[in-house]
Amino acid sequence: MKNKEQQKLFTQAVRATAKSHKWKFRSNFAYILKDDFFYESTFYFDPKQDFVFARLSFKPISLDHTFWEIAKMPEDEKPALSIHANGAFTVTSCPIKEYSLDFKDISKVKNVVSELFEKIVEDGISMSDTILNVDQYFIHLENSIYRLPLSKIFCLIELGEFKKAIKKINNFRNDDIDSGFRFEGIDFYDIVEEYCNNKLGIQDSAHTK
Repeated sequence: MKNKEQQKLFTQAVRATAKSHKWKFRSNFAYILKDDFFYESTFYFDPKQDFVFARLSFKPISLDHTFWEIAKMPEDEKPALSIHANGAFTVTSCPIKEYSLDFKDISKVKNVVSELFEKIVEDGISMSDTILNVDQYFIHLENSIYRLPLSKIFCLIELGEFKKAIKKINNFRNDDIDSGFRFEGIDFYDIVEEYCNNKLGIQDSAHTK
C-alpha cells in the first residue's frame, strides 16, 4: 500500500474516532470546547517510519478574544471553533502531554487510533477537573516549562492585573523573548503595554512617546 493511501486511512480513522468522542476534526487535529477551555490534539503519522505522534494541548478560549480585542481585530459573530487551533492570530495552547508509538500494521489502524484517543480523552478530562479558570491556568503556566509569553500576559490582563502584565512584558523583553507579532511595524508588546496603561489611566505608551 502506498504511503498516501496509508495516510488517508490514518486520517479517516482519527476523524471517525474523534467524532465518536464528540470531538471535531480538521486537517491533522481534533478539538473540543469544554467548560470555556479549548482542547486540541494534533496528530502526525509517518508511513515511511511506521511512527505515530500526537500532542494534547489546551487554553482558555477567552485568551484569543483578548488577543483580538487588544489588536483591534474584527471578530465574526460566530467564528469557527477550529480557528482557535489554526488561526494566524491566536495564542499558543499549553501542551498537556505528548504521545508516540510505533505503528507497523496499517490494517490495525482503527484499533491503534482508538486506544490512542482514549488516552487523550482521559488526560483531557483529568486536566479539565484540575484547571477550572484563568487564575488556575496562569499558575499552571508559571509552573510549566513553556514560555508562552502572550498567554501569561493575557491571563494577567483578564484577571485585572495590568501592572503585573506590564512587568511580565518587560521581563520577556529583557530575556529576549519575542512577542511573535507586529502590527503596522509596531511590536505587539508595545500595543499590549499601551492597552494596560490605558486601563490604568496612564496616557503615555511605549510607541507614542
